[in-house]
Amino acid sequence: MGFEQSKERQDKATQREARAQLFRDVLEHKSLTCVFQPILDLQERRILGFEALIRGPQDSIFQNPVELFSAAQDLDSLAQLSGICINTVLQQFSALQLPGQLFLNISPQVVSMPGFEPERSIRQLNKLNLKPERVVIELTEHEPAFHFAEIRASLMTYRAMGFRVAIDDLGEGFSSLRLWSELKPEFVKADKHFVTGIADDPIKIQFLKAIQQIAENCGSRIIAEGIESEADFKMVRELGIACGQGFFIGRPQPKPDVELPVPVLKALEDSRIPVVPNLKYQQAWLVTAAQFLRETPLIAPRLAVRDVMALFVDQPARCALPVVEEGKPVGFIARRHLRSIKYLPNPDAPEFSQPASNIMNPAPLIVDANLPLAQVAALLADATPQHLADGFIITRNGVYLGMGNANDVIRMLNDANLIAARYTSPLTLLPGPVLINQQIERLLQADVEFIACMVEINPMKGFNDAYGFQKGDELIQLAGDMLKTTLDAQHDFVGHIYGNRFVLLLQNAQWHAKLTEMLAQFDASLTSLLSPEIVARGNFLWKSRRGDKETEIRPLPRLAIGAVEISADSYESRHDVMSAVRVAAQAAREQTGSRIMLPNSTQKSSPASPLKAK
Repeated sequence: MGFEQSKERQDKATQREARAQLFRDVLEHKSLTCVFQPILDLQERRILGFEALIRGPQDSIFQNPVELFSAAQDLDSLAQLSGICINTVLQQFSALQLPGQLFLNISPQVVSMPGFEPERSIRQLNKLNLKPERVVIELTEHEPAFHFAEIRASLMTYRAMGFRVAIDDLGEGFSSLRLWSELKPEFVKADKHFVTGIADDPIKIQFLKAIQQIAENCGSRIIAEGIESEADFKMVRELGIACGQGFFIGRPQPKPDVELPVPVLKALEDSRIPVVPNLKYQQAWLVTAAQFLRETPLIAPRLAVRDVMALFVDQPARCALPVVEEGKPVGFIARRHLRSIKYLPNPDAPEFSQPASNIMNPAPLIVDANLPLAQVAALLADATPQHLADGFIITRNGVYLGMGNANDVIRMLNDANLIAARYTSPLTLLPGPVLINQQIERLLQADVEFIACMVEINPMKGFNDAYGFQKGDELIQLAGDMLKTTLDAQHDFVGHIYGNRFVLLLQNAQWHAKLTEMLAQFDASLTSLLSPEIVARGNFLWKSRRGDKETEIRPLPRLAIGAVEISADSYESRHDVMSAVRVAAQAAREQTGSRIMLPNSTQKSSPASPLKAK
């Protein structure tokens, strides 16, 4: 046993020495390159500048800058490596003659190190014909920075000489918030975790709104990182965020384009206002663990550790991945479980080929999908801090479903009852009157043309008496679901006032064709609620509950849609808009069959005038 342990220690020492020698070779030959990713000024509609991202030798363990700087920390060479990185970036930026600002990544602890004096930096910039006003010192730190006084003193000297300051990855930890408070930087970067997917995530929207408000009060400009889709791009711009960065705007390149790509230009020219997602109606006592399900890649117990590491690279936002065998969770692997392995310089080391089960945590926190919110919160309260960071596994009858996040549970506890009840219809989960009014105000303030519609299921009177309230609710839910799936979710707003009435605020030029198609689908779908004989007959029998009326023959429910063309020139407030659509809805109710009416248009009934193309 002693011989084996001695050999293992010797092997690890050999690996460390090989890694250290490879790192020293990188420093000696200065074998570093960099790529540049554009940052867009959303207000000026131009490229603000470029962030420089360093890269180590290709096809080596140091190609990843995280591994490179980790080795520098281990070998006490952070200052030397940082100096080489800065020289490399400045020389390539100058050689490419890129326009705008250069965002230069520097660790806060490096700023106050010997050899990084502002005067020396100025001399270096002068040789390259670069002015300090064009350089933004972007503080990047993944470990807490404790020497705030030293960092602040150094940066104040740099700023006095013309340099600007940015803080990276706001939202990752409290150190970045303290830096913001003490430094009052010109730029603050919102971490991509809170930006990617924002078009469909009301929580992320609230986060960006909060930091935007802080930025406005302290003179900073927010840069939203991780914009990877057109929908996210439009939502970030709608929130008034100053700048954006991400794959949709431009990928990191050795020689980046200095012109904006066509999809970005088109998105900037699109004057339509995106629909802001709302928090769904979830009363606290109705919420279960299933609410917090997040799709997560699975790991088989026999999967090689090398492949597990690749999954984490593909899933940068994941803190932990579940290990599942025959549909049942048997453990999970967190990023921290891989730290001692990923730094090994030999890619053929046996540690990489061992099965995942060797390094997994066999005691994950597991909850059943039907567990009520209060009990989920109680389990988390008793869990370890590491469990809270890693998340929990959700099962149903012991079968794996997905993973949950502790932050989601906390947010739901705080906000579910208050926000849901005031802002969302409990029947259809569509936005309620408050959100409808807010969307009308946003559209009017943006001075964009749109179509406002009131949709009514008519007649509803007697339908509940004839077939029961459950059937009536199913009919309303059916109409709501059809409206949501038929219209453009990004630009067409669907709200539910109450009962049988919906409000639509449409910006898609094809709105009329989509609604016309939906009307036919609604009429055909009645066969799912009523017998074929009743649908074929086209009416049902209704008798008053009081018994003071004879049985009446009533037509089957239909959709009456009153539509109004809206512009800020003709309608000053949401009250004017709602008054107009009520009149249009009345005109639609007076017609027979499912129909679209535009009473204030030159065309009095379907087909209606399409929205003018933007």
